[in-house]
Amino acid sequence: MQNLVIFDNIKRSNATGDDFWSARDLQKALGYDKWENFEKIVQKAKESFNNSPIKTNYDINYCFLEVRKPIVSGKGGTQYIKDYRLSRYACYLIAQNGDPRKEPIALAQSYFNIQTFRQELTDAQAKDLQRLERRKEFSESDKKLSADIIEAGVSPRGMAKIKASGNKIFFGGKSSKDMQKKLGTGSRPWADKLATLS
Repeated sequence: MQNLVIFDNIKRSNATGDDFWSARDLQKALGYDKWENFEKIVQKAKESFNNSPIKTNYDINYCFLEVRKPIVSGKGGTQYIKDYRLSRYACYLIAQNGDPRKEPIALAQSYFNIQTFRQELTDAQAKDLQRLERRKEFSESDKKLSADIIEAGVSPRGMAKIKASGNKIFFGGKSSKDMQKKLGTGSRPWADKLATLS
């Protein structure tokens, strides 16, 4: 696992905190001597991206962002060469399209598999925290609404009807029982299973 550090060492972050890798750096880490040979693998990875039935939240131009990298020559002049700013998923696809018999490729496959799995866990945890926060907000506003309704002299039965009508309006005509059935929660609170609303 120690050799996997090479991919951490060449990882960078953009202004929004997203990780990316320079294709030129990745080329060296994967043991490709010639850019032309490595770029063929990048093109295969782009084809995999386009042909994949699994779609990401990002488009191909985000995952394989073409950039120009400045190189200073011995005489002090600057030359700009083609490079790509690669997302984690792009690096994963590049590793998958390389020859796994080569040790650096096999290492990259392991590394980007692990990193992708970790990112998925982090994303899932963030969604769970958002959902809990929304649930807490909902619970607090529901308590206040219930107190206001009771203070206005509405009976508990009337309050239940008001809430049921509100749920039906909010969820396109579905009742609480319909939502429990749809989300498979049984008698547990179905609101816990809802995706977060922004």
